[in-house]
Amino acid sequence: MSITHLTAEEINNLSSDYISEGIKIERWSIKNMCISNEGAHLELMINKASISDSDPNGFHLSFLTAMEMLAQMMVIYLHKKAGLTTKCREIWVSSINSDFKKPIRAMDNILIDMVQIKLQKKASSLVCDVDCKISDSLGGHFQSKGRVWLV
Repeated sequence: MSITHLTAEEINNLSSDYISEGIKIERWSIKNMCISNEGAHLELMINKASISDSDPNGFHLSFLTAMEMLAQMMVIYLHKKAGLTTKCREIWVSSINSDFKKPIRAMDNILIDMVQIKLQKKASSLVCDVDCKISDSLGGHFQSKGRVWLV
């Protein structure tokens, strides 16, 4: 087995500016959220984007930001399902499987449609299996399935 040790300069030259710095400035917000017994529907927007210099097509929603959006949705959803009116507990994502089918490039009207597959109470926790689709008006499509706990 051959091992290559990278210098600090090589690491710096090959690193993503977005992961190092861009994600720290990126901001997004939930414009609208509806909850039903079957799941949730959200409309979100990017308030401040970090645009990669290496993407000739401009803005694309990163998987990191997409996961933040899904996590925030689940925090709100599970607190509401537990009958809570303020955020007082944590969520734990015990499994997630994501498929990033087509880049999401719209910065406004990003949609999340979440289907609650199963919701059960285990001791003082809620456990929720979900199937989520993130999409935009330009045909962008991310799909994520997972199990999330309110602990």
